[in-house]
Amino acid sequence: METLNVFDTFLWAEDDNTRKTLSRFGKDFELYKRFFNLLCETIHHLYELMEKDPRKIPKTKKIILMITNRIVQLMQSIRVLNLKGYYCEVRVLERCLLESMGLCAYFALNEEETDNWIRSKGSMAKIRLVDYISLLLGVKGHSGIPFYSKLSKHVHTDVEAIASLVVDIDLEGISFALTPIFDKERASEISWHPTLMLAILRTIFRDELTEKRNGEIMRLLKQYVAEKG
Repeated sequence: METLNVFDTFLWAEDDNTRKTLSRFGKDFELYKRFFNLLCETIHHLYELMEKDPRKIPKTKKIILMITNRIVQLMQSIRVLNLKGYYCEVRVLERCLLESMGLCAYFALNEEETDNWIRSKGSMAKIRLVDYISLLLGVKGHSGIPFYSKLSKHVHTDVEAIASLVVDIDLEGISFALTPIFDKERASEISWHPTLMLAILRTIFRDELTEKRNGEIMRLLKQYVAEKG
């Protein structure tokens, strides 16, 4: 009995999806790269400040800085999965990303809660964390909860998440594909990930960042808004 080389088929599908995604969303990925680099440079700069004089950065901000390690790795994981066409998994990690960003905002506004978090005694509902991003940035009348709830359907494998893997439905039945298939409607624009985190970091670490770096971040944020409309 001949064994199917499914593994190589997956690799081919992933490469094909990557080509199609970059062809359609190339500009967005370039934006992502630009903001991701600036985000990592900013984090590195803050770590250098902390190493030179640990007293310059309060404990709460040190914890927030520690959380950024996971945030940047989540962003890169999402980028890879999005390129290869694993859209359900992208939604799962986007929820983790929002929670981590929300946690940074929550601690910035509730410094006393960091000790509870360290001791695993925090009681803040994860879904509520996303609204602290809006509070921190001063965006009134906006809630990230509806988007978070939509992402949660993929985390909990609701029918919407499973049905999204269906290739075709007709009177004869349902067709599934094992390998990921490019879908221009479901592929995500990801440039907002590092952009939003830069806005969060700039707000939290405004006093620690140099005037030049603050200005550079603000200039790029305005440029992003102008390009995205």
